[in-house]
Amino acid sequence: MLIVWTEIVRDCPVLDDLAPFRADLEAGERYLLLWCHAGTVEVRYRAEVDRLTGGRGILLPPGTRAGVTVAPGSVAVPVRIAAPEICDGGDAVERLSVGDCGRDGWGRQRWNDWVLHQFSASVSPLREPGHRAGDCVRVLRGLQSRVPGPPLPQSAGALEVALALTRDPACPRTVSQWAEEVATGERTLHRMFVTETGLTFGGWRRQCRLAAAARLLLSDRSRPVSEIAGSVGFGTPTGFIRAFRRCTGATPSEWRTGDGAGTRVDRSLSTPPGWGGASSPPGLDHGFHLLLWVYRGRMLLRTGDLVNVVGEGQVVWMPAYRGHEVLTAPGSVVLPLTFTVGQVCPDEGTVPVAVDSGDTVPLLQHVFANQSGLGPGGYDSTAVPEALFGTVVTAGADPAPAPVGTVEGTGTVVDAVDGMPVQVRQVADAVLRDLRSPAGLDRWAVSVGWTPRKLNAGFREWTGMTFLRWRATVRLQTARRLIAYGSAPSEAARAVGYRHLSQFSREFKARFGMSPRNLSGVMSGNSYNAQ
Repeated sequence: MLIVWTEIVRDCPVLDDLAPFRADLEAGERYLLLWCHAGTVEVRYRAEVDRLTGGRGILLPPGTRAGVTVAPGSVAVPVRIAAPEICDGGDAVERLSVGDCGRDGWGRQRWNDWVLHQFSASVSPLREPGHRAGDCVRVLRGLQSRVPGPPLPQSAGALEVALALTRDPACPRTVSQWAEEVATGERTLHRMFVTETGLTFGGWRRQCRLAAAARLLLSDRSRPVSEIAGSVGFGTPTGFIRAFRRCTGATPSEWRTGDGAGTRVDRSLSTPPGWGGASSPPGLDHGFHLLLWVYRGRMLLRTGDLVNVVGEGQVVWMPAYRGHEVLTAPGSVVLPLTFTVGQVCPDEGTVPVAVDSGDTVPLLQHVFANQSGLGPGGYDSTAVPEALFGTVVTAGADPAPAPVGTVEGTGTVVDAVDGMPVQVRQVADAVLRDLRSPAGLDRWAVSVGWTPRKLNAGFREWTGMTFLRWRATVRLQTARRLIAYGSAPSEAARAVGYRHLSQFSREFKARFGMSPRNLSGVMSGNSYNAQ
C-alpha cells in the first residue's frame, strides 16, 4: 500500500469568478435555505424581494419558486432540508442571520464554515454520526430569538414526543399520556429526556414553549403578550412572564422592544456548534467521478492500495468504480464536484493539488453550480478539472452532472446477502453490537447450534475470511473511525476489545500501513511521521 503525504502546490490557471447571473430554483418537496456567504444575493419569491448580505439567509418552504440573482464576487449557499426535519416550519418564509455573532469577520467566517458543512452533508454521503439536517434551522432560529429551542432526544419514542410538542407546544397532554402514545413507560420516557437532552420532560417542554413564544414576539410585534402566552401553552400570563424573565433576564415586553433583549445571552450561541469527523463505508464504490475539495480541515482518502492524506485547501480525484474509503478530521468541510464517467477522464493515481486562496470564491461558485444548478445558463461544469488538472473531457458528454448519490449498505463488513445462513448473520450481528466481547469461535458456534468448523466455513464462504480474521478486520476498521473522530489510540483499542495497546498498534499498522499514533496526528493536523 502506498501512502501519499503531500503539500505540493501545482501551478495552474486561476479560476474565473462566474459572471453576475440569475438562476431559478424551486424548493420542491423540501425546505430550501439560501445563505449569503459573501457579497450580496437578491432573492425574488411570491412577488417579494429580499436582499441578503454576508451572514444572512432565507428559508423557503416546500413548493416555493425563487429567482436568485448573485452579484459579482458573491456566493450563495443552497441547503435543501427534508420537510419532516423542520416539523414547525409551516408555509411562511423565514429570514435568518447570525446577528451580532457575525459582527466581526472571524465570527462570520466560523458561521459560514458551519453552513458549508450543512450543505456538504445535504449532498454527500459523508456526514458525522447523529447528524440531523433540521438542526441547521433550529440553531439559526436560536440566534434570531436568543431563546434557543431545546435539543432533540435520540430515542425513537422520545423523539416522536419532542417533534409533536415542537409542532404544537400548547398540547396539554401529560407525560403519562405521551408515554402511552409511544408505547413506553412513564419513567422510561422521563429518563430518555434527562439522559439525551440534559433536561427533564417538564423543563424540555417549558424551553420549547419559550422558544416558540420568542419567535411569535418578534414576528408579530402587535400581538398581545397574554395572547402569545396562551397560544404556546402557558396557563396564565403571569406564569409566562416569570418563566421568560428567568430565561432571558427581561420581561417579554422589554425583550420585544429591545430594552432588555439579549440581557442574558446564551454564550453557546456566540460560536457555531462543533461537528465530528465523518467517514464513508469501507469499499465505497460509485458510478461517478468526484473531485473533493478540503475547504477546511484534513481528509484521508483510500483508493485501492493508494492512500492520500489531503490537507486544507487541496483538491483530489476520487475516481468512479475503484472502491474508496474516506475519513475526515473533526471540524472539516469537504465539498464535492460530481462528474459522469462520460464527462471527464481523471488520471489514475493523481496526487492532491493545492488551490490558491485567491480562487476560494470562484471555486465555491463552481461547487454550488455543479451540485445544485445555482449557476448561469450554459454553465460549463468541466472548467474546474480542466483548470486544475488539465483533465481530458470526453467529446459529446452530457453536460449535466449527476447529483451525489446516497450510499447503499450499512458500512459493516457483512452487509445483507441473499442466501446467507441465519447462523452466520446472527453471530456477525452479535459481534458488531459488542466488539469487546472475548467470546471465541467455540462459544459463538454453541450459541447458534453449529460446530466451530461449520461456523468457520460459513464465515469463509460469505465473507472470504475466517471468523477470527473477520472479527479482527471489523475491530480495526472501527478503531480507525474512532481515532478519526478524535479518540486516543488507547481509547479506541479498549473500545474494540484489545487488552494490550502494543498488540493493537502492531495489527493496526500491518492492516493500514500506518500506526494509530500517526493516524491520530494526521487527522489532528500534526505532522506525519512515516516511521
